[in-house]
Amino acid sequence: MSGPDVPYGHTGHARYDGWTDWYDAYLQQPAYSDVPAHVLRHVGVGAGICIDAGCGTGVHLETLASLGWSVIGLDVSACQLRLAIQRWPVVVQADVARMPFPDAFVARVVSVLTLCDFDDVEPFFREVDRILIPGGRLVVITTHPCFVGPFVKTPAGAREVVTIHAGYRNTQRLFAGPGI
Repeated sequence: MSGPDVPYGHTGHARYDGWTDWYDAYLQQPAYSDVPAHVLRHVGVGAGICIDAGCGTGVHLETLASLGWSVIGLDVSACQLRLAIQRWPVVVQADVARMPFPDAFVARVVSVLTLCDFDDVEPFFREVDRILIPGGRLVVITTHPCFVGPFVKTPAGAREVVTIHAGYRNTQRLFAGPGI
């Protein structure tokens, strides 16, 4: 089984297995064109190790390296990492809830457009706290939850307003709704 209905970190499969080409093309949409600038501004120039947690196809790995960081891409999806390794030579397959790094190992952890894909964000934040050096920084770039998932519908046309349907505050993972 593969695709978006498989939990992130599920043994044997990951949510984006089988969707690599689609996901990589999806991130090239104009709606995401400003994301690299946000990465540059919030991560900042530095030295030391920077983990891109949930790196997917690796679209931000070179950007992070251009800032002077020693970059490691981390993702649970072997399918996504097959493309990421074409962009950057250092990637690790692991779940963000159980990162294979020692305590106080990295200066930066970056996670871009990922939080909505983690079934439980608490283990991720706990792991980040564990692997960051004193004074290290976590940079999370994400969308508001109301703009992802089944309660959002984007009408045809790039300039149209997104409709947010009642019920988007439901905290359970949903697989049906007016935006699907």
